[in-house]
Amino acid sequence: MDGISFGRFISGKRRRAGLTLRQLADRLGISTAYLSDVEKGRRYAFDLERLRVFAHETALDRKETELLYDLAGQSRGQVSPDINEYLYSNSYICAALRTVRTLNADAEDWKLLLDELKKRKGV
Repeated sequence: MDGISFGRFISGKRRRAGLTLRQLADRLGISTAYLSDVEKGRRYAFDLERLRVFAHETALDRKETELLYDLAGQSRGQVSPDINEYLYSNSYICAALRTVRTLNADAEDWKLLLDELKKRKGV
């Protein structure tokens, strides 16, 4: 994922937004020391709610926000938290993922599946 860590990513976006550690920590409801540790890779990424606040406070666009979520998941060794939330709120998704795993779906299968879905949704 762009070869960047979660901490380095958020540090750069915080600075781009012109926010100090203290300002951003206050907006996230965490201590300055905690935010500093996250930026330095000494602590795990924030929870989904704080990630959403971070994206808003630093004016991330959609692609940057998705990268933020992906890096947060990667830093925790988990699925991106926005995907995790969606996954567990829709039980049929687990069944669908198990089916494509059982069928050993490859990249072309996924592309066809996504193309069909986009066509059905008019995207």
